[in-house]
Amino acid sequence: MIINTEWLKEKNSGNDLLTWFADHFPDGGELQSVLDQACADDRPGNASWILKHAGRNDSVYEAETIKTKNFVFAGSIKIRGSIEIDEYIEAGGGIEAGWGIEAGEGIEAGWGIEAGWGIEAGEDFCIFAGLRVKFTRWKINALVSASTKPVNLVSGFWKDQP
Repeated sequence: MIINTEWLKEKNSGNDLLTWFADHFPDGGELQSVLDQACADDRPGNASWILKHAGRNDSVYEAETIKTKNFVFAGSIKIRGSIEIDEYIEAGGGIEAGWGIEAGEGIEAGWGIEAGWGIEAGEDFCIFAGLRVKFTRWKINALVSASTKPVNLVSGFWKDQP
């Protein structure tokens, strides 16, 4: 999906986002490139706003680990090792980590969140899973699973690991 200033205006984005976007993408930009640049510029709120208005896609980000300040991805995130985020992580789809997921601030996923070890958001921040899941699919697609239940899990269907 291509994001451009006309699209942002149609969605009633704020002037700050429009100005930032026009400076970085005068001819428009592909959705994930825009999300990546917003995170690189320490604007995860802008990335999250764009993702919420553009909608998720079926892409999958796969890697051994993620260690960064902010990470917003339009599709699903599948990491074989650990996810270590200084501030904020969001996926349009689900988030999976073979080891743990740790963020200094919040964790949001359109679908479920699964980790081999723990899932931990920053103090006084929340974990939201299943934000784009129909109620009839809640127990299947909004699944949250880890070695221990996160204390700040606000949204998602918790399932103990076997």
